[in-house]
This record gives sequence, structure tokens and C-alpha cells, in this order.
Amino acid sequence: MTKKAKGRPTKYSKDIHDDLVYKLVRDNKSNDEIADLLGIGARTFYDWLDRYPSFSQSYKKGLEAKLDKVIVITGLTPAEVDILI
Repeated sequence: MTKKAKGRPTKYSKDIHDDLVYKLVRDNKSNDEIADLLGIGARTFYDWLDRYPSFSQSYKKGLEAKLDKVIVITGLTPAEVDILI
């Protein structure tokens, strides 16, 4: 006997959401704003970070891109930015 999936099917689509989360993080959106723009709750957003490795990787790349922007705009070195964070 096979187990039936419980709950609603996920809205997550690698082809859509990975690119979106990267761009939204890079553009300095908060996690709550990102969840809202993706049409999901904050809890679901954090679940996706845990459950989908490519989503989490895109999120981390967005953070790196955001940090790169800070370095370019401020003229600080990466070490100086690390001290501020």
C-alpha cells in the first residue's frame, strides 16, 4: 500500500522561484517581503529554504550579490564590511 501525500501540493517551482528569490534578496527585500511577493507565508518561505537545496543556494547567492553591491557603493573592502556585519 502506498502512502498518500498529506496537505496541499507545493507551490514551489525550481524554474520560477529560484531565480526570483535570488533577485529579491539581491535587491534588498526582507524575508517577509520576499514571502509576500512569492505569494507564500513566512513559515513556508523558511520551509522552502530547508527543503529545497537549489532555493537555498539561490538565496545565498542573492546575499552574496547584495554584499557585493554594498562593497561597490561604499568603497569598503570585504574585510571592513565583515566588521560591520
